[in-house]
Amino acid sequence: MRIRPDEVAAAIKSGVNQKIPDGNNLYLLVRNGRGFWTYQFRDGPTIRSKGLGSAATVTPAQARRAREDFVVARRNGIAPVSPAALAALHASVATSPLSATVAVTGKTFGEAVHDFIADRATAWKGGAEGSEAKAYRRTLLGSGLEALPLAAVDTAAVLATVKSMPAITAEKTRTRIATILDWAKALGYRQGENPARRRGHMEHLLNKVPDAKHHSALPCADLPALMRELKADGSADAQALQWTILTAARSGETRHAERKQIKGDMWVCPPEIMKEGREHQVPLSKEALSLIGDRKGRLFHITRDGMKRLLGKLRPGFTVHGMRSSFTDWAADHDYPSELREMALAHAVGDAVEQAYRHSTRINKRREMMTAWSNFAFGECGTRA
Repeated sequence: MRIRPDEVAAAIKSGVNQKIPDGNNLYLLVRNGRGFWTYQFRDGPTIRSKGLGSAATVTPAQARRAREDFVVARRNGIAPVSPAALAALHASVATSPLSATVAVTGKTFGEAVHDFIADRATAWKGGAEGSEAKAYRRTLLGSGLEALPLAAVDTAAVLATVKSMPAITAEKTRTRIATILDWAKALGYRQGENPARRRGHMEHLLNKVPDAKHHSALPCADLPALMRELKADGSADAQALQWTILTAARSGETRHAERKQIKGDMWVCPPEIMKEGREHQVPLSKEALSLIGDRKGRLFHITRDGMKRLLGKLRPGFTVHGMRSSFTDWAADHDYPSELREMALAHAVGDAVEQAYRHSTRINKRREMMTAWSNFAFGECGTRA
């Protein structure tokens, strides 16, 4: 059954990712509130897709005609190019310091981005609406690459996209472009070298990537004084920062901490609030438990930057995330094994089976370590409990 124009609009408005058949292997592909027409065809043993344009500008009737044009052109050994894609290619080459002769056929780069996210997002934290997927859309969609056929993405087009960005943003964007192009080549959508690769290519055309800035860690000796100031402050931000320090947590985990996650003297952090997407259990000291008392629901009603602003006022130059480094420095100084330190930070140690075994056998040692850390933070002692 053919898709009516009002059904196209309804499908896009629904926000549901779906693939709706129109007949003759023509499909409306809806991804993240946007619609695209795609035609699937067999190329020997391989099933391939041909993008036929955005549903925002191409009607169902136009998509059907484009499908027929493509079928005829392919039969005759010629693949048609949309006017929009050809114009985008010419504009990219005309404004770039480099130029190249390229084929302009097949799936567009923007369509490849949507398909790549749909293909890979199930393995990402947050899925298709998580931070990883959003980063791909934010940096790659809306750029000059989006309308180009994959075969037309060359060095000039990549440079035109990233050259005006700050160095770190440009490098992250270049890496995502390279990933999309490698994925597309593996599926047979393009051939040849990856023009976004760094080694032996873009490293000669782009500035060197600045070294990553590490989070400043507060010296351990200054921690008891800071904890006394936070305790005297008594604000929600101060209490949340104390909790973050005592549990060696990330700030986002503290912001999403809820009463239902507290099981006795354990904080059981669900996968959805963890960076690694795995459940994490934190033994709680008596000082940590006293911070939350009998609170219900969300434990700390704070803004995203509340702890950051408070620490910046009390200890300028140091970061909330850096407190995790302060913890690891203290634990190393007191001879706690690196394995325990990594587990406390929710870093993966070994494979899944080994992690489960270590969790069951090391929880008491972790409880001892976190109690000693709490005692040190409040100035009670500086050695093992």
